[in-house]
Amino acid sequence: MTSLPSVGNRLCETELMGNRYRDYFYDSAVQLVRFTERQIVGAQDPRGQYTDDTAIQDDSYTYDAVGNRLSLTDNLTNEQILDIMMTSANC
Repeated sequence: MTSLPSVGNRLCETELMGNRYRDYFYDSAVQLVRFTERQIVGAQDPRGQYTDDTAIQDDSYTYDAVGNRLSLTDNLTNEQILDIMMTSANC
Protein backbone atom coordinates (compact mmCIF):
# COMPACT_ATOMS: atom_id res chain seq x y z
CA MET A 1 0.00 0.00 0.00
CA THR A 2 1.35 3.43 -0.94
CA SER A 3 0.09 6.88 0.12
CA LEU A 4 0.72 9.82 -2.21
CA PRO A 5 0.17 13.52 -1.51
CA SER A 6 -1.38 15.79 -4.13
CA VAL A 7 2.01 16.46 -5.78
CA GLY A 8 2.58 12.72 -6.31
CA ASN A 9 5.50 12.12 -3.96
CA ARG A 10 5.37 8.93 -1.93
CA LEU A 11 4.71 9.59 1.78
CA CYS A 12 4.35 6.06 3.08
CA GLU A 13 4.76 2.59 1.68
CA THR A 14 3.91 -0.68 3.42
CA GLU A 15 5.53 -3.90 2.32
CA LEU A 16 4.07 -7.16 3.63
CA MET A 17 6.56 -10.01 3.81
CA GLY A 18 5.02 -13.13 5.32
CA ASN A 19 4.44 -12.39 9.00
CA ARG A 20 6.34 -9.07 8.93
CA TYR A 21 5.64 -5.71 7.44
CA ARG A 22 7.84 -2.74 6.67
CA ASP A 23 6.78 0.90 6.56
CA TYR A 24 8.76 3.58 4.74
CA PHE A 25 7.98 7.25 5.50
CA TYR A 26 9.20 10.12 3.31
CA ASP A 27 9.32 13.89 3.64
CA SER A 28 8.20 16.38 0.97
CA ALA A 29 11.63 16.07 -0.71
CA VAL A 30 11.04 12.29 -1.01
CA GLN A 31 13.82 11.55 1.47
CA LEU A 32 13.38 8.54 3.73
CA VAL A 33 12.77 9.94 7.23
CA ARG A 34 11.65 6.78 9.02
CA PHE A 35 11.75 3.05 8.45
CA THR A 36 9.99 0.48 10.61
CA GLU A 37 9.79 -3.30 10.50
CA ARG A 38 7.29 -5.13 12.66
CA GLN A 39 6.57 -8.80 13.39
CA ILE A 40 2.85 -9.64 13.15
CA VAL A 41 1.69 -11.67 16.14
CA GLY A 42 -2.05 -10.98 15.98
CA ALA A 43 -4.93 -11.05 13.50
CA GLN A 44 -6.39 -8.24 11.40
CA ASP A 45 -9.29 -6.24 12.78
CA PRO A 46 -12.27 -5.23 10.59
CA ARG A 47 -10.38 -2.10 9.40
CA GLY A 48 -7.46 -4.21 8.17
CA GLN A 49 -5.15 -3.15 10.99
CA TYR A 50 -3.16 -5.79 12.84
CA THR A 51 -4.31 -6.29 16.41
CA ASP A 52 -0.83 -6.98 17.76
CA ASP A 53 2.69 -6.65 16.45
CA THR A 54 6.22 -6.28 17.79
CA ALA A 55 8.76 -3.74 16.60
CA ILE A 56 11.89 -5.31 15.14
CA GLN A 57 13.45 -2.18 13.68
CA ASP A 58 12.55 1.51 13.91
CA ASP A 59 15.00 4.01 12.43
CA SER A 60 14.78 7.77 11.82
CA TYR A 61 16.92 9.83 9.47
CA THR A 62 17.73 13.54 9.25
CA TYR A 63 19.15 15.52 6.33
CA ASP A 64 20.82 18.86 5.75
CA ALA A 65 19.37 21.57 3.51
CA VAL A 66 20.84 20.05 0.34
CA GLY A 67 19.73 16.49 1.07
CA ASN A 68 22.83 14.90 2.60
CA ARG A 69 21.98 12.39 5.32
CA LEU A 70 23.13 13.74 8.68
CA SER A 71 21.94 11.17 11.17
CA LEU A 72 20.46 7.74 11.64
CA THR A 73 18.82 7.00 14.98
CA ASP A 74 17.63 3.62 16.24
CA ASN A 75 14.33 4.54 17.92
CA LEU A 76 14.15 1.24 19.79
CA THR A 77 17.37 1.92 21.71
CA ASN A 78 17.52 5.73 21.24
CA GLU A 79 21.05 5.16 19.91
CA GLN A 80 22.33 7.55 17.27
CA ILE A 81 24.09 5.20 14.87
CA LEU A 82 25.25 7.76 12.32
CA ASP A 83 26.04 11.41 12.95
CA ILE A 84 27.93 13.12 10.15
CA MET A 85 29.21 16.64 10.55
CA MET A 86 29.91 18.08 7.13
CA THR A 87 32.85 20.46 7.04
CA SER A 88 34.98 21.74 4.19
CA ALA A 89 37.63 19.18 5.22
CA ASN A 90 35.43 16.15 4.54
CA CYS A 91 33.21 17.35 1.69
